[in-house]
Amino acid sequence: RVIFNGNGYTDEWIAEAEKRGLYNLKTTPDALPHFLDDKNVELFTKHQIFTKEELSSRYEIWLETYSKIINIESNTMVEMVQKDFLPSVFEYVDKLANTAISKKAVISDISTETEGRLIKELTELSGEIEKGIDSLKADTAKAKAVDDVLGCAKAYQTDVLSDMETLRKAVDTAESLIPDALLPY
Repeated sequence: RVIFNGNGYTDEWIAEAEKRGLYNLKTTPDALPHFLDDKNVELFTKHQIFTKEELSSRYEIWLETYSKIINIESNTMVEMVQKDFLPSVFEYVDKLANTAISKKAVISDISTETEGRLIKELTELSGEIEKGIDSLKADTAKAKAVDDVLGCAKAYQTDVLSDMETLRKAVDTAESLIPDALLPY
């Protein structure tokens, strides 16, 4: 019987696990190669659960599945941001600009500082988002072109997921500035 009442994600536990010689494998591409460790192959073959070939086949299928899922998520993210989110940013910038113009038309010396600040911030964020999309597209294409299943999975893990996180942060920041009525989701 095993009872664990702690938090397996704290820095203290990670240090303790390392001290005990336990793995700290945070991602699928980090963990799956250990499926083919000699001791694991011996265990599965000894008990006639899998042959060595079946283990290798499953290993490759799991890595390919991982890569395909990240590829789909990456392409979906690009499509959603390009086709749906950025147009809502531009629509709000247009509304802000028209509001500033309308205010000045009524009262020439009225402040449009708020509108100007929001336009500037959203324009800068849309630039970041465009760069993020370009980077994500390029790294997704590079990862997809890797022939080795582990290398491909690692490319998705390190480059594509990192690009997705960077893009998500820029989109989240812009989203917080746009009225809900203009957001597509």
